[in-house]
Amino acid sequence: MNYTPPHSILVVDDEPSVITFIRTVLFEEGFDIFSACDLQGGLEALASEPSLVIVDLGLGCESGIPLIRQAAGCVPRPGIIAISGSGPGALDQAVRAGADHAIDKPFSPNLLRTAVSELGMRAGGVRKAPGSMRLGRSTQREPSAA
Repeated sequence: MNYTPPHSILVVDDEPSVITFIRTVLFEEGFDIFSACDLQGGLEALASEPSLVIVDLGLGCESGIPLIRQAAGCVPRPGIIAISGSGPGALDQAVRAGADHAIDKPFSPNLLRTAVSELGMRAGGVRKAPGSMRLGRSTQREPSAA
């Protein structure tokens, strides 16, 4: 019997309650979750090659955009979900920086699960290339033309 380890998900947010919420929702789905509470910690954690990065755009007095840009340049490239309570302008900026999804805070467990699923993430499964679909209160990056 072959064991396939769960996908690892890096959650970067300066609010412990948000990290706990995301960890609870996605751990129940079988994902391996680890976290950082600031930009520097998130940048350092990219070295562990997570399958997915969920990053808040407001990390105290710092922006999550540099983390999105850094993650988008990683090989292999993780899926990237930006989260923010700052409104559509910030979410659009995140998508332009390389996020696959951008979701308004607060968000439901179902919206989070859908965003993760649409990126082809399955616990212990194979990650597919990100797709293009509009979700509830989220925005997604359009696939680049080849």
